[in-house]
Amino acid sequence: MGSARILDGVPLLLYFVGVVLGVPVSTSSPATQKISPEIGVTTGKSLADSSTPTIESTSGLSEFEDECQFAWQRFLVDFDVHYDHDSERQKRRDIFCANWQKIRDHNLKFDLGVVSFKKGINKWSDLTFEEWKEKQTPKVMPEIASESSKEQQDKVNCQAAWEKFLIDFGAMYKNANETEKRRNVFCANWRAIVEHNVQYEKWAEPFKKDINQWTDHTNEERTSPAPEIPKEETTTSKIDNDDNICQAAWEKFLIDFKPTYQDDTETEKRQNIFCENFKSIHKHNIQYDLGNISFKKGINQWSDLTVEEWKNKQRPALNPEFSKIETTTKISVVKKDDNTCQAAWKKFLIDFGAKYQDETETEKRRTIFCDNWKAIQEHNVQFELGVESFKKGINQWSDLTVEEWKTKQRPNLAPEFSKEETTTKISKEKKYKKNVF
Repeated sequence: MGSARILDGVPLLLYFVGVVLGVPVSTSSPATQKISPEIGVTTGKSLADSSTPTIESTSGLSEFEDECQFAWQRFLVDFDVHYDHDSERQKRRDIFCANWQKIRDHNLKFDLGVVSFKKGINKWSDLTFEEWKEKQTPKVMPEIASESSKEQQDKVNCQAAWEKFLIDFGAMYKNANETEKRRNVFCANWRAIVEHNVQYEKWAEPFKKDINQWTDHTNEERTSPAPEIPKEETTTSKIDNDDNICQAAWEKFLIDFKPTYQDDTETEKRQNIFCENFKSIHKHNIQYDLGNISFKKGINQWSDLTVEEWKNKQRPALNPEFSKIETTTKISVVKKDDNTCQAAWKKFLIDFGAKYQDETETEKRRTIFCDNWKAIQEHNVQFELGVESFKKGINQWSDLTVEEWKTKQRPNLAPEFSKEETTTKISKEKKYKKNVF
């Protein structure tokens, strides 16, 4: 009995010792402590301060940290990311976790059908949005500080570009003075091109410029009309009177394309036509050399034909038309020829491996097939007559009606969620996140 009283007094003794030492002692049992699901804190009260909650780490927060840590480790491995020191590594991890959380929230909306695309981790996921934008800005080469060195470098670069221009376009000039003049014009144009392209790199211009065959010309020289060449000095006038040149071109044409003609009269006729075409081509190419037109012409296998003859060669040869009676007879024969349709039906079954549920369905499909087959035959007769521009043929859909075929072409759309169902899912997900995080 005495020992029982002593044991009963132990808690009281411990209580007074705690009060003397200033240790807060909770008078509630562990069973009476409650945890708020929304804020994740212990609401059990102590004798020292009944209004002060004791904060504890929730299982939801630790789960988030674990998942983020796993994603972070995978990010480091996947993109081979390294940092100089621990503080930078921790900073990048915090940014990564913030981005990762946004990605999770976004993809949750995608799963609910609220947004149309998913997001994922990439090599920029440890950057803030501002840092990412800065990474996307193109870097322009730093300018040369010294004016003298800049001018010297400019001369070297221009000379290299000039030498490349001479090689690429085979430019040749009358004398040294003309060459120097053209080089100076070229360098002025080259500098303008370089400055323009710097602006392009800064996104201030929408396109790049480049060197071409006119870069040794001023704008005025490029835009001014071509000078007229006196008739007595033109190459064209010489060609008109120079049968020897045309004869040489004709002989080369005969070797290159090996045309054959019926007799000497036809050969003479073709040679005359060829020479006229040859002179016309030469006149055209002079205008090209003067910059008045943008393309050159040359000899080809049609150079011994007039324009009208060439046009006739390009027209497709049509089969002679059937007479009206003959056409009607052919169509009527096709319509009545069930044996031919039966053969086509058997070939269709073999070619496309078509199978049906029962004989009724098979007969139905055969009837539809024969109707389609006859329509195809009638269409192709019109094609042979030149009335239609294309032929038709049997394919895997030939046992379907037009309406059935259209139905087959429609895409199968996923069923939409009802508005109430989607709203319910979103609200549940928000509530879950609120409880966990």
